[in-house]
Formats: sequence, structure tokens, C-alpha cells
Amino acid sequence: MRYSKDHKARTRQHILEESASSFKENGVDGTGVSTLMSRVGLTHGGFYAHFPSKNALVLEAVTLSFNQVRERLATKADAEPDATAQLIALIEQYLAVEHRDTPAQGCAVGALASDIARLPADLKAQFSSHVQAWLNDYAERAGDARLGHLIVTSMLGTIQLARIVSNDESIALLNETRATLIELVRNRSAG
Repeated sequence: MRYSKDHKARTRQHILEESASSFKENGVDGTGVSTLMSRVGLTHGGFYAHFPSKNALVLEAVTLSFNQVRERLATKADAEPDATAQLIALIEQYLAVEHRDTPAQGCAVGALASDIARLPADLKAQFSSHVQAWLNDYAERAGDARLGHLIVTSMLGTIQLARIVSNDESIALLNETRATLIELVRNRSAG
């Protein structure tokens, strides 16, 4: 039986979404093509009808995830009345216990930074452009590149550490970093 182009596109999208979640939850090396294809109800051989390689899938799936999460965070933040409130909303969302506890739905960079660092140079370069866009966005929102970069790097490091340490230590890290960054943002806007 032949499938329509629409069916192939939907299947491909389903593979991308499942891959993004699985990569963020289990890591790139911890996600095998066979297991992934089983999750979407297909065989290993069916993978190659959609992607030329696992690296191609990693690039597309992580890019999709990066864009979806960035858009979701920005949509909530952009509902705030001013740049200070928007930055605070972004910080609060990123450094939330819910984000810590659901890496499959969260930030791809926070979940996969060490995996991405081990990818071939051409893939790392493509991911680098996404990270640079994230840094630029926060620099623009903060009105100061150094503050914007400090916010991004602090949030990223904190979410990674919060997923490693005990729950009490994790909550303390999230709360302390969130409070410190919000204080910096408020002081910047008041100064």
C-alpha cells in the first residue's frame, strides 16, 4: 500500500518530536535508532526513508526542540508589560522545578550541552548558531550584552546542576540563582 506525501510528512514530524524528547531524556548516545523507531511504530529500516543518518536526525530534532521551547518561553514573556518583567518571566520559567523535572519537554541546550559538544564539528557549528541567537535575544532584552549573556549562562549551568544534586540542594540552587538574576535585572532597570 502506498502512502500519501502528507502521511510521510506526518510520520517524519512524529519521528522528529519523539527524537527530540528521547535525546533530551536519554542523551544522543542513549537513544538508538531501532528503539526510537519502535517508539513511533516503525522499523529500523523505515528510518532511512526519512533521514540519511542519525546525525541528520539529531540536527533536525534538536533544532525543532530548541525553536519550540524558545518560542514557548518568549510567548509567555512577551505578554508582560515591559522588558524587565519579560526577562523576569523568562528567568522564572527556565529556573522552575517543572523545567528541572521534565527535561524531555525543556531546553535542548540544558539537556544536551555535553552531547552536542561531542558531535562532529559541522553539527556543533550549526548548534552554535542557535546558542548565539539565544544569547543575542537575551542581550537585546536586557539592553546589555554582558547581562544577557550572564543570565543565559547562569540559567543553563544552574538547570544542569539542579538535575544532578539532591532535591533540597537542587531547589536551593534554583531559588538562589533565580533570586540573584531577578535582582540583577531589577537593579539594571532601576539604575
